[in-house]
Amino acid sequence: AKANTYYTLLPPTIETIGSQAFYAINKLENITIPEKVNRIEKFAFDQLVKLNTIAFLGKQPIPAANVDPSAFNPLNVNVANIDLSVRKGSEAAYAANNVWNKFHQVGVSFFEETNGAGNGETEYFPLSRNAVMIVGTKADVYTYVVQPKVKNHLDNSDPYEVRLWGDYALNDNTTNIEEVVFKNTLDYVGIDAFKKQDGSSTVKRIYFTATVPTKDMSATKWEYIDNSGNYTQKEFEPSLKVYVKKSAENAYKTATGWSRYAGQTSYKIPGEINIAHWYGTFAREFDADLGIYARENNEAGRIGAFITQTAGMSTETDATGVQTTKFIMKSINYGNTNVTDYDYVPAETGVLLESRSGATTPADFYYAIGEKDNVTYSLSNNIMEGVTVKDTKKQSSTSDPIFAMTTAGIFKPLKIGTDRTIPVHKAVARPKVTLSASAKVMFVFDDGENHNIVNAIETVENNNVVDNNAYYNLQGQRVENPQHGVFIHNGKKVVLK
Repeated sequence: AKANTYYTLLPPTIETIGSQAFYAINKLENITIPEKVNRIEKFAFDQLVKLNTIAFLGKQPIPAANVDPSAFNPLNVNVANIDLSVRKGSEAAYAANNVWNKFHQVGVSFFEETNGAGNGETEYFPLSRNAVMIVGTKADVYTYVVQPKVKNHLDNSDPYEVRLWGDYALNDNTTNIEEVVFKNTLDYVGIDAFKKQDGSSTVKRIYFTATVPTKDMSATKWEYIDNSGNYTQKEFEPSLKVYVKKSAENAYKTATGWSRYAGQTSYKIPGEINIAHWYGTFAREFDADLGIYARENNEAGRIGAFITQTAGMSTETDATGVQTTKFIMKSINYGNTNVTDYDYVPAETGVLLESRSGATTPADFYYAIGEKDNVTYSLSNNIMEGVTVKDTKKQSSTSDPIFAMTTAGIFKPLKIGTDRTIPVHKAVARPKVTLSASAKVMFVFDDGENHNIVNAIETVENNNVVDNNAYYNLQGQRVENPQHGVFIHNGKKVVLK
């Protein structure tokens, strides 16, 4: 094993650490003992001057009878200076073991809810004083997100870097995770890392936002290859789709341990955005580049992303006393948002989508992981509320009205007092203001840009063919009694509920 400040791994299938295995390796600071190891032989850890942490992935300690007395030679190794990391729940067993209870202190794996409160905990296992491995999760989510760092809420230590996705990490998972998003610099992916104990897997897609491929793929690192040169172990099933940034696609496809998954790896994310009537909503756990399809397909499938901030709301009352509340939908790159493109959606941001190349998106439409996720965006007070990680139930009230997009591309208010399930990766409009029950609500598009469809409509208005208070459909025809749908009013697109 190669000594590493963050972690030093051993092959997950070994059962014995042989004589003098790590004798006098002066750089060895930590080591992770695989779950199946049940014996440590003579002088295996003798003459180690820097060793400070041993992490045991097994839930039961190696029996004292199976550890040779010279394995940690007391003449050269002071075990009172070496910490142990063990799985939570096994502390008592280590305390009762006559070998392991001589070590300095026992640190345990810890559990944190990192995919939303109430969605289930993930077990993080410290491999050193710097890095943790994910060894299991009970998260009940559709999209499981791995963050770059995690803080153990039970102690005052600095946050750990999440660097490893362990061998058999989903072995004990009983939920139906369909996607895993890695937002960290991942150093290690274990064998059968997305399989359950019965060999099945619900994971269909994996997203890597890092531009550098995972350096240690378990099956390659430990050379699980038969005499014919075929791998006997694997990290990903053949049906699993792997999505990466476009700038990193070639690096992933050609990296050590990755080349055999080249056919499963792509930057094109298909099948998630399907607009049927001009408008839709969207939110994602990572930055999303929605303009890449148009750039690569002669401007077909062009999409705009809109938000509305609380400052962009106004209320008007006409001569008959009817009140109209308008929400100004601005292009996401309009103003001081730090977003440079109107089709770029930062992570965890709810947006309203507009199809700009026709009423529907192309059947083969795709988007990509955004390349600008190192930027801090200023999207505060956005009333578009994204739904990420899993489907979410929302309930509207008089003081907190919520509007959801229908399949016909129309915003409709949720029925007050009734739970409504909003699908994951969609968004709702939630202004958090009290609206009159009789008031009309308009979502007015004012992005400060002159894209083609608005130019054509504004020409009708500017020619004074009709008065400015009239409503028109998208073909420029006047509508006398507008009801539900998308119309042109005062030269701008509006959506009537």
